[in-house]
Amino acid sequence: MDRVELHDVEYGDCTVLVGQNRQILMVDCGSVSRYARRGEEEIDRRFNEIFSRYAPAAQRQFLLTHYHRDHMSGFLKQVKKDPGYFDRVYLPALPCDKRGVNPVLEFAVFAHFFAVPQSDFAQVNTTCLRIFDALNDIDNVKESIRLINELGGIADAAVCYTVDPKDEAPAEPEKKGFFAKLFGKKEAPVAPKKIFTDEYFVNLAVEMERLGAKIITLKDMA
Repeated sequence: MDRVELHDVEYGDCTVLVGQNRQILMVDCGSVSRYARRGEEEIDRRFNEIFSRYAPAAQRQFLLTHYHRDHMSGFLKQVKKDPGYFDRVYLPALPCDKRGVNPVLEFAVFAHFFAVPQSDFAQVNTTCLRIFDALNDIDNVKESIRLINELGGIADAAVCYTVDPKDEAPAEPEKKGFFAKLFGKKEAPVAPKKIFTDEYFVNLAVEMERLGAKIITLKDMA
């Protein structure tokens, strides 16, 4: 190996090992970004620059470390455009269930054709998928739990942990009348009711389990 070249693809990875005999091994090539910060150009243009750079190489090989969008999206676009660009491709093996079907691939196909995309950052890469809503709204996670269970995956539901704002000493209530001010007892300030109690988080976890979550995770939202 002669050198290692690291390419800036924003939120993604692309590393190229360059050999002395004009051979390259590209390790991952993908990004979840649509645009590159440099001049706000589309990220696809950055990928095109990378693949054009290594077009004269005598041999081009590709190694995918895992099935994340930020590691493989650029590779997939290049293979669709030029199937013969890489001489050899190395992919990680995927486990199969008792039917001989890969649940990750099955879920990915379902999500691609039928599920409504919620975010450009959504990606399917494992049989265990974590679902959470920052505001702990059960309605925003129950459909995801149902779909994952239907497709044979493991639903990991996260309870987002936070605390109530720190209590501030409230202003003392004003006493009415001269004698009330002179002799009256001070009224005890009323502390605000706590929201994020142990009971609150336990109830959330119980409800997620009832909906079909196989794992309950406590997620710190700090």
